[in-house]
Amino acid sequence: MKSKPYRTTTLLTLAMTSALFAPLAQADTKLDSNGFNAASDDGQYTFGIHGRVQFDGGWFDNDDRGQDNMAGTELRRVRLAFSGKLGDWGYVIDYDFANNKATGQTIAISHKLGPGSISVGQIKPFYSLEYTTDDLWASMQERSWVADTQALGYRYGASWVGNTAQWVYGVNLYNEANTDTDRNSGLGESARVVWLPLPKQDGLLHLGVSGGHDEIGRNQNDVYTGASASVRAAGHLSDQSRFTLISLNDGSRVDINKYVGEVAYSRGPFYVQSEAGKAHYDDGAQDGDLKTGYATVGWFITGQTRGYDFKKARFTRPENIGEHGAWEVALRYDTAHGEQATRDIEVKASSVGVNYYASKNVLFRLNYIHSQTQDHLAHLTRDETDAITGRMQIAF
Repeated sequence: MKSKPYRTTTLLTLAMTSALFAPLAQADTKLDSNGFNAASDDGQYTFGIHGRVQFDGGWFDNDDRGQDNMAGTELRRVRLAFSGKLGDWGYVIDYDFANNKATGQTIAISHKLGPGSISVGQIKPFYSLEYTTDDLWASMQERSWVADTQALGYRYGASWVGNTAQWVYGVNLYNEANTDTDRNSGLGESARVVWLPLPKQDGLLHLGVSGGHDEIGRNQNDVYTGASASVRAAGHLSDQSRFTLISLNDGSRVDINKYVGEVAYSRGPFYVQSEAGKAHYDDGAQDGDLKTGYATVGWFITGQTRGYDFKKARFTRPENIGEHGAWEVALRYDTAHGEQATRDIEVKASSVGVNYYASKNVLFRLNYIHSQTQDHLAHLTRDETDAITGRMQIAF
């Protein structure tokens, strides 16, 4: 049975969605590559429907250590979102229906505030280049481990983001609860600043830093749930190559201090992107350090340029996808290293990706991953796996 907070959130979401249609009864509508959109004659009321379907697969060449990863497929994401504005207020209601349940993504209202805009509700914190970039337009099928371990996902709270011609900046304040978890007493705050020194005609140079603090608190049963960080070394389906890097679960409050350095450069069909992060976990009795990093190099063989949102400091859909589509190749190196008194695990992965954008809405991905996991305390290799992963994606 779903919890009472889940039912309340779902009913409130349905009520809000129904109310949005009323001002648009006589609206002009259009359907294009950006979904279904409608607007009132005076432009004060808008409404849009957007969605995505991602169907993933994974095939593995396992070593003789431990259990084997099993080849398989999964319906990774099935998302439907409603967005628009009601006068001076914006709104987003986004749910994922994969895995036989509805899971809230961004569910928030927004309003202009000073040189930026504030969003309140269930937010996606403005943190890290890789995490802020939508999974639709990331270079690889899986996000980097920087984003996997440092970004907590959707949270109840508020986020303010502003920008000038050369700067993008934002702050987030949130607790540790969302529509999919009952953890509610912990708090977190983070900030991100990005400098864009080049004129647009000279390409893109992105230099940024993100930093924050998370306090993992009690759940509804007044129990501290602790904190941990793990990665799947060879993709989302590699459950037997999943290793815990940090774990503090002795019934105490956990404080996490974290930061990420960001750099990216893009000009014409070429781009590079890299981030390095560090997080320190401490519950008063024990502590641990997690270091993560990645570097990506990409090239659009067919001449396109990777899109970029200068208001939110993130990469977007490639520009100028023609009637014959666009081909992209990318290389990425990932590393994650967790150290505490009883654990010293380091995971590394090298990936090659080929992306074919058949149109603005349809994408096919193919990745090859070689991963290795070292246990430095035991002086042994815990896992070495090769994987081929693929995705068929449609988005509107």
